[in-house]
Amino acid sequence: EATLDECLSHACALDYEPFEVIVVDDGSTDATAEIARKRDVRLLSIVHGGLAAARNEGMRAATGEIVAYLDRDAYPSPEWLLYLALGFDRPDVVGVGGPNTPPPQDGLGSHQVAAAPGGPVHVLLGDDRAEHIPGCNMAFRKTILEQVGGFDPIFTVAGDDVDMCWRVIDRGWHIGFHPAAQIWHHRRPGLRSHLRQQVGNRRTAPPHQAPHPARFTSPATPRRPPRTDHPSPIRHSHAHNHFPSFTRNVTIPNVDVHDPLQTHTNMLRKYPDADIHNVTAYLVTLK
Repeated sequence: EATLDECLSHACALDYEPFEVIVVDDGSTDATAEIARKRDVRLLSIVHGGLAAARNEGMRAATGEIVAYLDRDAYPSPEWLLYLALGFDRPDVVGVGGPNTPPPQDGLGSHQVAAAPGGPVHVLLGDDRAEHIPGCNMAFRKTILEQVGGFDPIFTVAGDDVDMCWRVIDRGWHIGFHPAAQIWHHRRPGLRSHLRQQVGNRRTAPPHQAPHPARFTSPATPRRPPRTDHPSPIRHSHAHNHFPSFTRNVTIPNVDVHDPLQTHTNMLRKYPDADIHNVTAYLVTLK
């Protein structure tokens, strides 16, 4: 509740068209629904079913081609949806994520927690491909989410993102990563609360092992794949960068993807052939 209004104020001001914001209230007993009703969002109030179930409710209600997930303790940069959409640079890239870092104004404890093991962090296979993208900053094609049956509702607190990424990769699809698809993610304020969270998250390891035994070297110890190299649109900023769309290749010369001033409006004005996709920005609020 404490960070929801901040999250929604940024989500509703994203520099992207068209998009919608859906808030899934997973049986909360606080002021979540009241806060959401003050914003231009679609509010879904459901019986408490846990994290994965809430994500699925939002996905089913979404009208966009791409469903982007954002947690209520995080808020996006203005160009977040643009860079996620640009990350879908091939038809077989069905998911895209980006970095999540604590806001600069957060206390020292939060920044220390962000640097500690066990936090939500992407696992890269190359400059622009990932094995895992965390749930606080991930986007998937809606058709793919429907095809794989959505998120597994056994994951009520955490772990649904890892399971989804592995299921997608096991089917031969790829997950992209765009370093400019930035969100600011509040961490636990200190070590004690961080450790409590990790104890709870650790309970998600057994459900992961059952459907993905080959990805574990020992009980609850995931196997990390080797890093591979992939052509990256950001590796050489002086070269011509290629952002293929679903239907045609689009060449965008000399694009600095780290420049926050290069907004969606400017991109479309300069490169009208760019095929940018309709996106649903969606976040989950938990009980």
